[in-house]
Amino acid sequence: MNKTALITGGSSGIGYACVTKFLDSGYNVIATGRNQDKLKKLELELGGKYTGQLQVVSCDSSNEQDVIQLFQSIDTLDVLINNAGIYWQNDYCESSLKQIQEMFSANVFGAFLITKEALKIMNKQDSSSSIINISSSLGNKPAPQTSFYSASKAALQSLTQSIALEYAPKVRANAILPGVIKTPIHEKNKSQQELDEFYQAMADFHPLKTLGEPTAVAELCLQLTKSEMSFMTGSSILFDGGISLVC
Repeated sequence: MNKTALITGGSSGIGYACVTKFLDSGYNVIATGRNQDKLKKLELELGGKYTGQLQVVSCDSSNEQDVIQLFQSIDTLDVLINNAGIYWQNDYCESSLKQIQEMFSANVFGAFLITKEALKIMNKQDSSSSIINISSSLGNKPAPQTSFYSASKAALQSLTQSIALEYAPKVRANAILPGVIKTPIHEKNKSQQELDEFYQAMADFHPLKTLGEPTAVAELCLQLTKSEMSFMTGSSILFDGGISLVC
């Protein structure tokens, strides 16, 4: 029987790469997201190739009723990847409480709601399960104008440790802290020239002089689920091209 993975924010970027990677590895995958067009595209691109393996569900992770409805059709769960989130830069003193609440709602509260329901299933299973939270290197070391995003990712790392402590040995929980990854999260309101210049500038910041690829993060997620990694839990894994060493 195939194992089952639930991947939030699965319609683009790191989430899409994770969906593909886990399908390729024989998992049944439940992919969630909020953007209907992206979800339809995901289903069209992958649904036919992985017949019977992929389930695409519209779900806002920060909406409790959406999450409850999602889990009504989930009986078994081996892997949860909390990838859904939002990012924007902010000026600390000009940010509104509403903006901060939106950031934490997407990046922290959504992961909490999804994980809460997932743990109810995982804790009853005979086999061990794995939870992977996609945080950020900014959760360890904020950059200017990222205060609330950085704080939300630091909170996610703390939640990861609490889950690992409270639900061992049945459930392992780890966080991945990427540097700058080439994903659509950086493309909003940028022309192609502006995007190219941004990516080049960001690559120059990394000691490895390159940016991360979503497929590389997905590969790390898959490796974390394997039995060879069964001694790892509560860890925050930097995967950032060395940027946290210099910035």
